[in-house]
Amino acid sequence: MDVREAERRIAGAGEKLRALDGEFSRVAASERDLARYGASLRERLQEVQVQATAQPAADGTLVVMEGWAEKETSARVDELLEAYPGVVYLKSDPTPEDDTPVKLKNNRFARVFELVGDMYARPKYGTLDLTPFFAPFYMLFFGICLNDA
Repeated sequence: MDVREAERRIAGAGEKLRALDGEFSRVAASERDLARYGASLRERLQEVQVQATAQPAADGTLVVMEGWAEKETSARVDELLEAYPGVVYLKSDPTPEDDTPVKLKNNRFARVFELVGDMYARPKYGTLDLTPFFAPFYMLFFGICLNDA
C-alpha cells in the first residue's frame, strides 16, 4: 500500500466519521421527543389499566370501582372525586374480613431491611411491623456468617 492509498483510506474514514457524527446529533436531538412520547405512553397505559379494572354495570351507564387510600391522603382523594359532579363514591373503614394492603412506614435504617421482611410476609393491617426489631439481628448474623467464611 502506498502513501496515496493510505491518504485516500484516511479521507474515507474521516467522511464516515462525519456522517456518523451527524447521525448521532440527530438521534441526540430526538431523545427529548422520545422521552416525552414515553411519558405519554405511560400515562395512556395507566388510563387503560384503570378502565380495565372498572366493572361495567347497569347496561353501561354505571361503572363500579373499588380501591384503597391511606388515611393521610384520604382528604385529597375526596377532593379529587368531588371535583367530578357525575361521580358518586362511598367511603368506609376496613373490616377484619378485608384483605387490606399494607404500606410500611419505617425510618431510613429499617427501610433497607423491608425487602428481607417481604420474603416472609408483610404484617397484617393493624398489627405490629417487626422490621425495625429484626434489622439489627439480621445485620449481626450476616456479619457473623460473612466473618466465618
